[in-house]
Amino acid sequence: MIGARIAAALILAALLPSGSLAAAQPAGDAVHYPATTTLDLGQTMLFMQTDREAPLAGVQLFVAAGLARESATDNGLAALTAECILRTAVDTPLGRLPLRDAVTSLGGSISYEVEPRYTRFYVESRPDRVPALLGFLGGALAAPGFATPTLAAAKTALSAKIEAAEKNPVTVGIGMFRQSYFVGGAGLPSLGTQANIAGIDAVRLRQFYSSGYKRASATVTAVGDVTPQITAATKSLVAGLPDGSAEPVTTQVKPLEAGTRRIITHRDIGAPWLVLGFAAPSPGDPDFGPMLVIETLLSNVFERTSATTLPAVERSIGALYLYDDHPSSMIVFVNGTEVEPTTALRELLAVVDSLSARPLRDDILARYRSTALGSFVTDTLSLDDRSWAIGNFVAQGVGPDYPNAVLDALAATTGDDVMRVAQKYLDKYTVAIVLPRGSSDR
Repeated sequence: MIGARIAAALILAALLPSGSLAAAQPAGDAVHYPATTTLDLGQTMLFMQTDREAPLAGVQLFVAAGLARESATDNGLAALTAECILRTAVDTPLGRLPLRDAVTSLGGSISYEVEPRYTRFYVESRPDRVPALLGFLGGALAAPGFATPTLAAAKTALSAKIEAAEKNPVTVGIGMFRQSYFVGGAGLPSLGTQANIAGIDAVRLRQFYSSGYKRASATVTAVGDVTPQITAATKSLVAGLPDGSAEPVTTQVKPLEAGTRRIITHRDIGAPWLVLGFAAPSPGDPDFGPMLVIETLLSNVFERTSATTLPAVERSIGALYLYDDHPSSMIVFVNGTEVEPTTALRELLAVVDSLSARPLRDDILARYRSTALGSFVTDTLSLDDRSWAIGNFVAQGVGPDYPNAVLDALAATTGDDVMRVAQKYLDKYTVAIVLPRGSSDR
């Protein structure tokens, strides 16, 4: 969910206001998520979190066709494959329609995201309509369209998304850090590059599809008002995938070096932005909870008083924990349109040094621990986010009910825990610097 979480960090408020329900509750009194049930679909597992009071239902399909299966020369294969699938013609009561149009014709929505370990497709609608929508998606997966008209339209749409991403300084900075940190394809841009996209042909797309879109390597999650009809439809959905399993791919990172490493690029922006990248504990690690508290503190300690929570684009400094990845990382960005970057960087590093030098006072710990709980809940609040979290945590080997373990871990986090984790992870980092085009690197 890297792209989606970055976008949310830039568009939505990064944390709940201090008066919100989740932040107002003591951490130990946090409401837990419903237990997740598991259903064997044959070669694939379905993980369900049923809520009969929800007006909608969402189903997410994870296939082992992520960035880790790409190389620098064919970066964009995963995204272009997904774009073609969304444009594949399927049978509907209205005749043959592209998949995305077929879904919207019944009042549903469909989207995809490319992550290092997988590509995921998400379908959401009223419970009575979801089975038909899953049938449309299953039909497109069974016979994806890579013919010239479909491929041309997919390239045009994807190129526009790449162009938009290149104008976002935080996205650019995070991408620079991830490419310097990950070994192989896992750190490549999620959508690919303009040059690569232009050169990818149907033969290469079919090869990528046949190697990663395997039934035994897929996972399905469902959240909301999940009816028996939806459950039955997930079996037909995965039946559209090729039989067998994908070859496993491991993700590795380069250890961060002592001292500061700087990476510089230029974009059409009005002021410099800095993105600091740190190693961070992955889900399942005992240090995961304390790092969530650190992320929250660094996102809020510098902010001016406001009647509402400030969107990230108006924050001088913000943090984002990329626990979508495995191994995970954390980035802290400095917004040059709101603050002088060099001064902000000094203040940020002074706070980091303070976190490593002494435990947080009890009152400060309680404040940021409670806000971290609220932030984690908002990260997994919508049906899309909740179904993603279940599948992501299953893929990382910590189980579908890990969000509840996180809430418990946050409640138990101490000031000594925060200091220990800061000492372990915050002393080495890479700085990605995004400068206005034409400015001096100095």
